[in-house]
Amino acid sequence: MSAATSPVSGTCASQTERPRHRGMDEGEIAIRSLVITGLLALTAPAQAQDLLSCYARNYSDAHLAQNPDQVVQSIVLAFERGAGDLYVTMAAKIADGGHARGGPLVGQWVDQGLYCYEGEADAVGAKCAVECDGGSLEVTKVTGDSLTFRTQYLTVGDTEECGGSIDLAERPGQPVSYKLSKADFKHCEALLR
Repeated sequence: MSAATSPVSGTCASQTERPRHRGMDEGEIAIRSLVITGLLALTAPAQAQDLLSCYARNYSDAHLAQNPDQVVQSIVLAFERGAGDLYVTMAAKIADGGHARGGPLVGQWVDQGLYCYEGEADAVGAKCAVECDGGSLEVTKVTGDSLTFRTQYLTVGDTEECGGSIDLAERPGQPVSYKLSKADFKHCEALLR
């Protein structure tokens, strides 16, 4: 994440608005970013990752009040290609709603990487999953300026094991859809650093 840009709004962000990962300081985030970059390089040794598209959404307080089970306050989604494979990198700011209410991740930015095993970026039917059964997403609608994906189980955030620390689905086993707007690449480039 760049020092001056919020991933969703693109506006200047204060130190407290910048993505945080379970209380990590800037040094720990930088080290983690280097490790992730190294791991991505290992999966695509001969080619750099190419950012294909970027989507983002910041849900209003009114929307969250009307959808009290929602666990996502803001979300950024980047499709990228490396070594011929399609990947999704996602970051979500956790809302104080649903099964996240009052939890330690509320207000925190958490992220996840997914490998796409079917379809193309920005295409209806694209299916992408987190390793170790950390869940998946399916692109269900694409317009010129938006993308909708559905999941019934998709974990994000760091854990000691694979998977993630929180499920973006509102209720176990019930599908939920997220509609995101096409965003300037700078939002996703910051996410991918």
